[in-house]
Amino acid sequence: VGLAFHPTPALAPPEDGWEPWSLAAAAREAARPLAARADITAVVAANDEAAITYVHTLYDLGVPLERWPALLGYDNLPNPRGQILTSLHRPLDLVGAAAAEILWERWLGRAKQSEPQRRLVPMVLLPR
Repeated sequence: VGLAFHPTPALAPPEDGWEPWSLAAAAREAARPLAARADITAVVAANDEAAITYVHTLYDLGVPLERWPALLGYDNLPNPRGQILTSLHRPLDLVGAAAAEILWERWLGRAKQSEPQRRLVPMVLLPR
């Protein structure tokens, strides 16, 4: 069992900001080398859109379905293209509440400004 992290410099936002077409092109560029590898058995994408782009890349490269890896996205976005994707839902209301709690504790002097604060917010796996 191996784990590989593939940072992609091509995904750094350009100075003038992302154009939708350039973001999709960068995501396809990042997905192509992974999709071509037969030893990749699972992919955790940065978000659901990146995961769907990975699916399209697998399809475009003609990778047989039996070689498709398990795939996980984040955000639980509705997908108008119809793909069904396992996703991790981040409850942003709880993330916001945790951030507000940290700010309040700092304001009251209960937490030091110079020390990082950590709050664990549970995510919900939505298997499909």
